[in-house]
Amino acid sequence: MNRVALLIMLSLILAGCGGTSIPTLPDATYTPDVTDGEYLSGDMSLGIWEVNLDTETMEVDYHMVRGASAIGTALPSVLLSPYLTASPCSTCMRMDFMSIDYSTNRITLAVGLRHPIAEFNGAEPITAANRADLDVFNVMGIVIMPDNGDTFNYMINGTTPLQTDPFMMVNPDGFTHTLHDAITNPEFLNPNYLEPFSTLNPFKYFFTSLDNRRFKQGDPFEMRDFTFDLSRTLGAMRFYIAFRASYGQSATFAKTIEDPWQPGSRGNPTYFLPEFNQTDAYDVTIEQIGDIAWGDTSSTAEITVTCLDNQAGMTGIGRALFSTDPLDVISFTSDVSKVVVDIPAISDTPFETTARVGGTGLPGDPYIYNLTIQNHLASTFGTFPFFAIVEDNRIFD
Repeated sequence: MNRVALLIMLSLILAGCGGTSIPTLPDATYTPDVTDGEYLSGDMSLGIWEVNLDTETMEVDYHMVRGASAIGTALPSVLLSPYLTASPCSTCMRMDFMSIDYSTNRITLAVGLRHPIAEFNGAEPITAANRADLDVFNVMGIVIMPDNGDTFNYMINGTTPLQTDPFMMVNPDGFTHTLHDAITNPEFLNPNYLEPFSTLNPFKYFFTSLDNRRFKQGDPFEMRDFTFDLSRTLGAMRFYIAFRASYGQSATFAKTIEDPWQPGSRGNPTYFLPEFNQTDAYDVTIEQIGDIAWGDTSSTAEITVTCLDNQAGMTGIGRALFSTDPLDVISFTSDVSKVVVDIPAISDTPFETTARVGGTGLPGDPYIYNLTIQNHLASTFGTFPFFAIVEDNRIFD
C-alpha cells in the first residue's frame, strides 16, 4: 500500500504589477512486540495542550489534555498506545507571551518543548526510565485552531480529503495531516462545549540537534516563536497544540536482560538513519518568477519549488534488521513523488508536476521543480494565498 506523507508551505502570489515529570514509557514489565533484529517505528504523541489567551490582559493559561483511546486509534502501527498518554509529561511544554504588534494586529507566543525522558545515566542500572533508546526525530508542534470558514481543501493523490485554515498562524513551517484522526475525534478534542476545529493545521519544527533532526533524551527546553493574527479572533483566543514525533523502537528488553550493553539493548541502542528520523520532504522553498496579468486568461507566471528529503534517491531493502544491516538503509522506498501548487483564486484546477529538473534532494543540492501557473479565472489585481504541496509516497510491500 501507499502512505502519503505531506508537507505544505504557505506563500503568496502577486497578480498585476513545573515539577518532576513521569516518563512516557511505564515499567520493565511491558515488552513491545518486537523480536531480535527487528524494530518498531512510526508516529507518536508527546502530548497535547489546550491554550487560552486573554487578548486584553495578554495572560496565557494552558493545561494538558488526555485521550489515550483516540491516540491509540490513530497510531496502531507503533503499538505504544498502552502508555502514550497514560503517564504524560505535563511539565514538558511551556508557553510565554512575547510581544504584540498593534500595527499588524499580530501577537507572538514563545512555545517551548523538552524531551520527556531524562538523559541516560550509564552508572545506574538500565530500567524502563533509565535507558538510552528513546530519542525521537522530526518533532512538530501542530496548532489546532477554530475553523473560521476560510479554509483550503485538497485531495492527497486525488483520494484523501484534507482541510486547513492557514490564515491564523502567520509563520508556519508547514502543514501536516499527522495525528489527523486523533485531533478531530469528537470524543477527544472536540466535546460539545467547544466550537468545531479545523482538520489540518500549521506546525513548527522542534529538534535541538541538527544531526539527523533528532530530539535527544535529556534535551532542555527548545523555544519556537508562534505568531498569530488577532484580527481573526473575537475576545479570548483558544487553541490546541499537539506535539508529534517520529519514533524508532531500536532496542529490546530481552537483549537488555541477556547483556545490558550489547548492540540492540536499552543501554546501547541501534538507530537506523535515515529510517527513523523522517520520511517526508522538508525545507521547502518557493520562488515566483514574473506576474500574471489582470483579467487575462492566457497570462502565465513561473513557480520554482525546491525541497530536501532525508531518504532522497534511496531504495528500500524490505524490513531492515538492526542486528545485521547497515545503519544507512531504509526499509521501504520513500521519495518525493509530486509537487502541486493550488491557487483557487486563479484556477479551479491545481497546477502540478512530477518532473524533477535538478538536484539530488540532499543538503546542499535540493530537488528543483518548475511549474507554469495560468490565470484561468481572469482574476484582477490582488494578492492571493496559495499552497505548494510536496507529496511523498512511502511504498510498503
